[in-house]
Amino acid sequence: MIITALTISVTAVLVLVMGRRNAKKRRSGTLPRRALIDYTAGEMLFELGRTYETGLGSIDGLKAVDLYLEKKKSLYPAESLLNDTELILRAGAFTGTVLRHAKHYRWKFKDDIPLMHKKGTTVYPFELIKQKINDSLNSVYEYCKDL
Repeated sequence: MIITALTISVTAVLVLVMGRRNAKKRRSGTLPRRALIDYTAGEMLFELGRTYETGLGSIDGLKAVDLYLEKKKSLYPAESLLNDTELILRAGAFTGTVLRHAKHYRWKFKDDIPLMHKKGTTVYPFELIKQKINDSLNSVYEYCKDL
């Protein structure tokens, strides 16, 4: 029991320290691209978790992304959202991470463009977010659930 408590305490401290270190690297632009994707997906998970409670780690979590983007679209013009690289990075990283866990896709980079790949199928999660914002895609969730 003491070992378990000690392990939990050490893990919490490590997560806190590494989180601050990664945040500093992210701000300075020195965070490796894969770590940047994981970090920003975590930021989006945290942001979505404040409003949308269920299924964020599953493919159903993409319903929250759709609702989140719809809310943003009701507040800001599409051009403004398409220029918001932070929004696209967070939502796209979260979408890709959900595909990685729920549908067993893998991150790949082609000419420094992040994409998800699985057995001949390629998905560009950041492009899905842009398409959702400019209304050429009805739902990120509907698109991804049938992959």
